[in-house]
Amino acid sequence: MDSGIRNPVLRFVVYGHVWLALGAALQVWWIGRVFFVADTRVTVAIGCGTFAIYGLIRLFRLPGPPQAGAHHLIWFRENKKWMIVLIGLAMVASFLAILPLLYELWPALAIPAIISLLYVLPMEFTHGRIIGLRRIPFMKSLWISLVWAAVSVLVPASLDHGTRSTSMIFLLFIMQTTFIHSLMIPFDMRDRPFDLVSLRTVPQVFGDRAARIIAVILGLVPVLISGFFVFHAYAHGAYVLPYLLPIPGFMLSVWLVSLASSPRSESYYLVWLDGTLVLVALLGLLGTVL
Repeated sequence: MDSGIRNPVLRFVVYGHVWLALGAALQVWWIGRVFFVADTRVTVAIGCGTFAIYGLIRLFRLPGPPQAGAHHLIWFRENKKWMIVLIGLAMVASFLAILPLLYELWPALAIPAIISLLYVLPMEFTHGRIIGLRRIPFMKSLWISLVWAAVSVLVPASLDHGTRSTSMIFLLFIMQTTFIHSLMIPFDMRDRPFDLVSLRTVPQVFGDRAARIIAVILGLVPVLISGFFVFHAYAHGAYVLPYLLPIPGFMLSVWLVSLASSPRSESYYLVWLDGTLVLVALLGLLGTVL
């Protein structure tokens, strides 16, 4: 039986969603640096905002029924007081960082913010029932994917006042949506014993084997789109490494989701799967400096 992550520092980094927040920040920085405009303030705002939002989700879930093996919730319950302080500080830091750019960014942030709010609506406000966006069949993970894609693509695109290609923005949005959704399906497999049947997640409807196949197919889409960007850059005599280097990261994520199953350890989900967000972004940024 998986006993969870034991190292105290790693527990904070993973259970506290620092690792996930780093992935979000780097994704925005990478997409901005390679395709649009990179702004450190946006990177800080998105990183701190991700830490705060996921922390709030955990805090809202604490009063709910316990889940077997939910070590992250146990950790949050044990460290609730000081996590509330850190979440509050992260919210302030995110707001202050984004404030000078809010006029430019509010259209790109409005829809993800509304979706996030409706998605994390505390269950105590609904008498313990899960309502709203999560109850739409097949949409539990897709909503999260759309929010991540909107933030990582539309936010940096909004800062680019030059000539922006609508088709490129569309391809990037599809790339990010399929990448994140591919990673989310294994989490749905993990949560299947605890999710309400009415959620109708991909593993609930099709079973774990078919869910793995769907996740792999989705994960291959970013590889193909990145390949298109490489070909386009090469054909126009542009530098190809920023578009080429992320491909091994995407391929690693495909391999990881192909191994997905309910009994996998927390390290598989929270370190390695979430870590592909960090890896892909770092490879893309590396391509800009080599």
